[in-house]
Amino acid sequence: MFFKYSLHAVFLSILTLMSPILSAQSRPPAQISSITDCKLQPGVTMEDAVNWAKGLERGANAAGRIWYRHPLTPSPDYEYDFQIGRYYESWMDYVVKTEGVDKANRPSSGSRIRPSVSRGSIMDCDPKTRRIVNQVNTGGAIGPADETLMTTRFCRLDEGKTMNDAWQRAVSISDNWRATGDRNMMQLRWRAMKPPLNNPEQGRVYILIEVGSTPESLAERLDKARNGFSPLTGSERVSTCTYRTLWRTHLVHQNI
Repeated sequence: MFFKYSLHAVFLSILTLMSPILSAQSRPPAQISSITDCKLQPGVTMEDAVNWAKGLERGANAAGRIWYRHPLTPSPDYEYDFQIGRYYESWMDYVVKTEGVDKANRPSSGSRIRPSVSRGSIMDCDPKTRRIVNQVNTGGAIGPADETLMTTRFCRLDEGKTMNDAWQRAVSISDNWRATGDRNMMQLRWRAMKPPLNNPEQGRVYILIEVGSTPESLAERLDKARNGFSPLTGSERVSTCTYRTLWRTHLVHQNI
């Protein structure tokens, strides 16, 4: 009998020791996203750019989802008018489609469908800003509308904390919001490729994102916080974050 209970105690001890590992493994696989910053050409509005993008005929090499986002409250150092975010199912999906687009864009290629209005007449995108990021969503959220609001916060992990700690913090915050009936999406985004050179913060910075299922639902969340609700209860601080930046987002293409 003693031996039986001893084994049971050892088993419970092992589970206790493994719980942080199991928790860390609960983070879902990251999505792959390519983000580029762009400026509108003189006289072109954001509405013009969105309508142009929605009217494009895209081939099999297009990303699964493409979003245009423009800041309503830009950070002081943001020098562009909007971002283009392209989402891929996997690294293989990204590589195959990106190489396919590059091949179709070569002058010798005659297979590409050319739009009647050129991209250059609508926008000027800076290839130096292109970065590939990992992105994970918290569960239980309602997917965003084709046009909605989004907030972003730049965060730096505290000493000794990891991205898994940031993920658990985001899940806790999301759960607290959901307990109030709020089911807006929360995301973590961190650099996967093309980080700044000689950056001592590499691997310690990420973006905390809130995406409204509708514009109104995100505004309601912000009002709940304004009226005193705090979603931070029950979780430990893991990073230092800046103030929110507010964006309006537009889905211009989807095939997944």
